[in-house]
Amino acid sequence: MRFRPPAWVEVDPGAVAANVRAILRYRPGVRLLAVVKEDAYGHGAPAVARALEGLAAGFAVATPAQGAQLRRAGVRAPVLLLGPCPPAELPAVRRLRLTPSLCAEHDLA
Repeated sequence: MRFRPPAWVEVDPGAVAANVRAILRYRPGVRLLAVVKEDAYGHGAPAVARALEGLAAGFAVATPAQGAQLRRAGVRAPVLLLGPCPPAELPAVRRLRLTPSLCAEHDLA
């Protein structure tokens, strides 16, 4: 059996913000929607979102629970839900000011 060393990722929110600033300088006038679903792919959605507030036009998450996590962390920017929103969760989605996506034709009903 081959030995596998432990792996980890350290994310510097300042470096994330610097990268986004560089992208925005390269493409002036572009508005960025930062996808931070699944805890920013394991990097910490609240920390990444706070680092990008003022740079990103908004954030995208997969579920209402992920959107709620951003709101609890104080993120005030728009949050788009990329996944389906069960009807039972719509009151919380409205209260949290999350924007649901239409994922299928039956979502229009």
